[in-house]
Amino acid sequence: METVNFSTTPQEGALIQLIVRRALTSLEGFDESFGLQMDLAAANGNGTPLDFEMLLSFDEFNFAHDIYGITNHINRITGKIERFLPRCYKEQKFAKKCSITGVGINKGWVYEDGEAYYSTEEIAEKEMIDKGYESLENASDCGVIYYTEWNEKDIEENNL
Repeated sequence: METVNFSTTPQEGALIQLIVRRALTSLEGFDESFGLQMDLAAANGNGTPLDFEMLLSFDEFNFAHDIYGITNHINRITGKIERFLPRCYKEQKFAKKCSITGVGINKGWVYEDGEAYYSTEEIAEKEMIDKGYESLENASDCGVIYYTEWNEKDIEENNL
């Protein structure tokens, strides 16, 4: 089972504190901050990136919509929001998609000059072994796979 990602940048953490303070003073049903902090961090780190500055700037109606929506639709086992898209959702752009998981990626492994893309070293390793190579390192030494990070231009051009 995957663990929930609660990681935030220092700036995101400071914004979450401001959001929680506002929710505690302006919304009914919030009498403690820790749960809301966790919900916001989990949602942001597990598939629903949030624009915290946008959320803070919302009028009361839209602020309440997103806060109640996030807290009522977050799966506390996975950290993912289910059946709800916050208005402060921050759309992400990706250069490629992992051929195995379908997840958007801006860095990863490229097989045979774009025949396939892999998001993680573990996936690339498994795929190379399945294709008959001894290991990912062996496939890389043979020149069939390499790791890269796509630049902003690639991301804008592909926007997957």
